[in-house]
Amino acid sequence: MSPRRIVPENIDDGVPPSTMEYARARAIALNYDDYFAYCSLFKFDLAVLEALLDAPGRLLDLGCGTGRHAIHFARMGFEVTGVDLSEHMLAIARGKARAAGVSVNFIQSNICDMVAVPAGCHDYALCMFSTLGMVRGDRNRLKALREIRRQLVPGGSFIAHFHNMYFGMWNWADIKWLLKTHLLGKVLPGVETGDKYFRTYRGIKNMYLHLFSLREIRSLFRRAGFRISNIAYISPARTGELDGTLFRGIRSNGFIVEGIKK
Repeated sequence: MSPRRIVPENIDDGVPPSTMEYARARAIALNYDDYFAYCSLFKFDLAVLEALLDAPGRLLDLGCGTGRHAIHFARMGFEVTGVDLSEHMLAIARGKARAAGVSVNFIQSNICDMVAVPAGCHDYALCMFSTLGMVRGDRNRLKALREIRRQLVPGGSFIAHFHNMYFGMWNWADIKWLLKTHLLGKVLPGVETGDKYFRTYRGIKNMYLHLFSLREIRSLFRRAGFRISNIAYISPARTGELDGTLFRGIRSNGFIVEGIKK
């Protein structure tokens, strides 16, 4: 994917047109598992989750897609609810759950407004593979985290994956993109540092994704009422945790962050 021009948008519900088109595309859902069959991050994030989710409980998987984590943890004895915007993804996830012989409650919903999900009854919530990066605007991402917090029991755990906006800063094209979003964000409404648009992604034009700084993540968790308890710094190859501590907030491909509901 190659980044394209900045496209300021006023999105009230946090769902950009490209994200909605992605959710409605049946072909993307049908090819999702094959497309990411060799994604190294998928092995690493599962290892992190297994270490953090050390006791079965009620698990809310947000942006569950075709059920990768939902079905895995249902097999491990968790009571799982999967939430996704795409009815096509959910249809595939339901079929995979039946084939695996596990029970998962799948719900179609926008994670910024989960009125269909029972609140205050989940021990854990997940939001993996940069699902929060597909939510447009800091106000809407904060709304999503507050909505997630509402779903958790006191002391419940929320775990999310974020792409790092500073990763690849040795590349002049990435430096120019970051500077551009930072400068335009000062003068244009609807533009924020870390916003990216891609010319074409799997047939979707102007695909939106927000990349995060660690400082932004910490602020987001704090404002939403979470205390950060763990951060996994992802290696450039996304096969494990980053070696060393020097400049890891810049060198890391991304972050897997756990927050505890205060």
